[in-house]
Amino acid sequence: MAIRQLAACGPVLLAALGETFAEQSGVLNVGIEGTILLGALASFLASYYTGMIWISLLFAVLVGIVANIFLAWMYVTVRASQVVAGLVFNVLAVGIASTVYRRAMGNSAASESIAMFHPLHIPAISNLPLIGPALFGQTILFI
Repeated sequence: MAIRQLAACGPVLLAALGETFAEQSGVLNVGIEGTILLGALASFLASYYTGMIWISLLFAVLVGIVANIFLAWMYVTVRASQVVAGLVFNVLAVGIASTVYRRAMGNSAASESIAMFHPLHIPAISNLPLIGPALFGQTILFI
């Protein structure tokens, strides 16, 4: 069970890496969770409606850029507190995501099937006990 959780943490690790670079420039981006949520929603809806995985990735990137431009505007131009603006943005993102999802998919709680990236298995290394599937069975985005 823990191996699957480790294998599924790729998006969070990428966000943490981006936040590390942001903090080196003096920005504390507390709103990164909201950005992940909105990007995931955009990616899901794009994949659901188009069936094209690369289009869904493009939508996730574009929504992430727009969300962070909004946060940058709040931090730099409005001079809002980075912590307060980030926390408010996270709550706003939860509200936006749940409303958009409900309007797009209806009230059904049925799991939907969408196109996804398949894991790339590196021969020999992917078969190592415990760490092989988690570290070397990732998709192309995390290798």
